[in-house]
Amino acid sequence: MRRAIERLTFLLLSFAAASVVTFFLLARLSDRAHAGTDAQPLLVNLSPRDARELTLAAVKRVARGGPGAAGASAELVRLGGAALPHVLPFLESLEPAARGRVALALAPIAGRMGVASDTDLDTPERAVVFFTRFWQDRSADFRAQAVRRKVQRLAERSLPLRRKEVVELDTFALGELLEALGRVTTPDDVRRVERLAPVLAHVTGVALGLPASPSVAAAAELVTRWHDWEFDHGPDFATLDGPGRLAAFVMQTRYFRFLASARRAVLGDAPATAARIAEVGALGRETIPRVLVALVLAMGLAVGLASTLVATPARHTAVLLAATTVASFSLSGLAVRAGALGSVAVVLMVSAGLGALLLLELDGLPPGQSRLKRVAGRAGMLLPLALAAELAAEATNQRGLGALIRRAREAADVDTLMWIALLLSATSCLGILVQDTRAAASEPPPLSTTELVPGRRGRAAVLAVGCIVGLFASLGALHSFMPPWADGLARAAGHTLVVALGATAVAAAVAIVLGVLAGGISRTADTFLSRTSELYLALPEPLVAGAALVLGGAFGPALLGALRGVEVAVALRTRLADQRAFEDFEPPSLGRSPLSPYLKRVLPTAIAPIATLLALTGAWVAAFEGAFAALGAPLAPSLGVLSGFGGVVGLAALVLLAAFVSALCWLVRDIAPRAEHLETPGAPVVLPLKRRIDSVRPGDPGRGSTPPAEP
Repeated sequence: MRRAIERLTFLLLSFAAASVVTFFLLARLSDRAHAGTDAQPLLVNLSPRDARELTLAAVKRVARGGPGAAGASAELVRLGGAALPHVLPFLESLEPAARGRVALALAPIAGRMGVASDTDLDTPERAVVFFTRFWQDRSADFRAQAVRRKVQRLAERSLPLRRKEVVELDTFALGELLEALGRVTTPDDVRRVERLAPVLAHVTGVALGLPASPSVAAAAELVTRWHDWEFDHGPDFATLDGPGRLAAFVMQTRYFRFLASARRAVLGDAPATAARIAEVGALGRETIPRVLVALVLAMGLAVGLASTLVATPARHTAVLLAATTVASFSLSGLAVRAGALGSVAVVLMVSAGLGALLLLELDGLPPGQSRLKRVAGRAGMLLPLALAAELAAEATNQRGLGALIRRAREAADVDTLMWIALLLSATSCLGILVQDTRAAASEPPPLSTTELVPGRRGRAAVLAVGCIVGLFASLGALHSFMPPWADGLARAAGHTLVVALGATAVAAAVAIVLGVLAGGISRTADTFLSRTSELYLALPEPLVAGAALVLGGAFGPALLGALRGVEVAVALRTRLADQRAFEDFEPPSLGRSPLSPYLKRVLPTAIAPIATLLALTGAWVAAFEGAFAALGAPLAPSLGVLSGFGGVVGLAALVLLAAFVSALCWLVRDIAPRAEHLETPGAPVVLPLKRRIDSVRPGDPGRGSTPPAEP
C-alpha cells in the first residue's frame, strides 16, 4: 500500500511538472509565431502590479508636469476610485502647484462617481478643497466591509439609492462586484447579473453588456468575459499586502490564467472552455484507442516472433534483419503514407513499427525470462512514439486530434494545445503504471566475448555507413550546385546527418552514465532514473519534442538526445538487472563489493541491444520531426520532415533515412560482443559456483573465504 501511494504521488508530481514545461514551450512557440500576443509573464512575475504602485507612479508624473503628465492623468482616471485611498491622504504633503495639478487630474473620477459638479472642480484651488473635504467625510466608505455590504445590497435588489452608493465607490468596489456575479444557473442569477453588469460597465468603461431579456447562457457568457477581463486588468485595481504580494508572483502569470480557466470550466462558469474540453475529449476518444490497439498488436507481434526465433534459430538472422529495417524507417512517415488507406492501415503500420522495436529489445534475452512481462514493461516507453505517428497521420488527413492541434497552433490557441497536451500526458502516463516485473532465469544464458573486431558482415556495414555518411555530407555541402528538385533533398540530408549524430552522441552519454550507475552501482542513480523516466512519460512528446527543435536552435538535437537517453538508460538498467540476477551477483556498490566481475560478465551482455537502440536514435528523432511538421510547425527541412510529404522526394527521403539508420544498426551490432554458448562439461555446476565465488570480495567473512582466526 505504501509503495502504491508513493508511486501515485510521484506520478502526480511528474504530471504537474510536465504541464509547466509543456505550457512554457507551447507559449514560447506561439509567441514566436504571433509576436506581441501577450506581454504577461509565463510562469513567474517578479514585478507584480497593483493599485498602490501604479497610482504613486502616476501621481509623481502628474506632480512633476511636463510631456508625460497627460498620460499619467489618463492612468489616474483609469484607476478611478481604487487610486483615491493612495493619493488623497497624502495630497496635502505635495507642493501647492503639484497639489493643484494632481487634484485637477482626479476631477474626471469625481464626475464619474457623481459626487461633484463642474463648478466644484474647474480650478486647481477648488479641486484641492473638494477632494480634501471629500476624504474627510467619505474615507470610512473606502473600507472592505463597507464595500462588501453595499455590493451585496445591490445584488439582492436594484434600487436607485443602492446603485448610487456603489457608483460613488467607483473602481474601489470592482473586486466585490466581480465576485458578486457568482455562477449563473437559474433565472434569479440572470437578474442578479442584470443588476451588477451596468455598474461594472460604468466604472470601468468596458462595453460589456447584456441583450434585452437575456437567457441563462447569455448571462453566463457575460460573466465569463468579465472574469477574463478581470484576470488581465483586475490586479491594477487591487492592493497587494504581505502574502498577497507573494502569491502575485505566481497568480499574475499566463500559466495561472490557464489554471483559473480550467477551474471555472470544471465549476461550469466558463461555457466556452467547457466546450473546448468537450471537443478535445471527443476527438481523443477516437485517437487514443487506435494508439492503444496498435501497441497491443505490437506486443503480440513481438512476443510471437521472439518465440518463433527460439523454436527455429535458423530464421534468427533473417527476422532480425527485417525487424531492423522496419525499425529504421521514420514511423510518422510510414503512418502518413498508410493514412491514405484508412485508419486500419495506420494502426497496422504503427503496430508493425513498434513490434520491430520490441523484437529488437527481446533479442538476446536470457532464457527463462518472461517475454510478455518484459514487453509489457517496455511497451509503455513507446507510447509517445505511437502517439506521434497517429497524430501525424490524422493531421495529414484533416481529422482527429491531429487536425485540431494544427488548427490550434495556427491560431496561437495555447489553451486548446494545453488541453490536448494534458490528454496526451495522461495517455503516456499509462506506461508508468505498467510494472516491469522480472523473473530469474532458470537456464544458463549465453556468455559474451569481448571481441570488437568486425567480421565479414561488419566490414560490409562499415563500408555502407561510410558511404552513406559521405553521401549525406556531400549532398549538404554541394546542394547549391544541384537542380531545384534535388536542392531540398540535399539540404535535408546534410541537416539530418548533423541532427542524428548530435542527438545520438548526447543520448549515448546520458544512457551510459545513468543506465550503468542505476543498473546496480548506485541506488541514488536508480531512484533518479526512475523519477526522470516518469517525467519523460508525463511529457506530451509529440508537442514537446517539436517545440524543442524549433525553440532550441542548435541545442534542439541535444535536448531530443537527452530525452532519448533517458529511454535507453531505462532499457540498459533493465538489461543489467536481469543479467545480474541470473549471475547471482550482489549489487556492486562502490566500496563494498568488487566491480570486476560485474564489468566482465554483466555489462558486455547489454552492449549489443543498447548499441542498437542508440543507432535507432536517428529514426526516433525523424519520427518526431515528421509528426511536428505534419502538425504545421516551422521546422528546418530534414529527411524526417520530407518523409511525411508525398511524391518522389518524400519517398526518397524515407528510404535514405532508413538506409542510413539500418546500416548503422548492423554496424554497431556486429562489432559489439557476440553471444556464445559454452560447451565445457560440467559447466552448469562449475560456472554458478565460480560466479558466486567471484561475487564475494576475498577476505570478507562468508562463502568462499577463509574465516578469521580466533584471537
